[in-house]
Amino acid sequence: MPILTVTTTKPNSLIDFYQDIDVMNHVLNEFVLPSKLVAVTRTENEGLTTVTTLKFPSIKDYEDFRNDPVIKQFGLVKKQYNAENGIISSAEMNNESNS
Repeated sequence: MPILTVTTTKPNSLIDFYQDIDVMNHVLNEFVLPSKLVAVTRTENEGLTTVTTLKFPSIKDYEDFRNDPVIKQFGLVKKQYNAENGIISSAEMNNESNS
């Protein structure tokens, strides 16, 4: 089971984390509802840090998500927004066995 953990930290509470409702709905309809993705986000550090864990049932589901054109475009826009606002983001990929 591929697990992607994304940690994002903003410099202060005046800056919002980047989000796009249309992309969130796309992820819900294309990945969450058909059980291709389980996503959990938690907030730490008095709201300055979010840790999002994305669990995929298979490598194929992860690859479908990673190569989705809507997700790819969102990633580019979010990366630019983060750079302009001093937001630091890192991702870590793990593969959890189903034993």
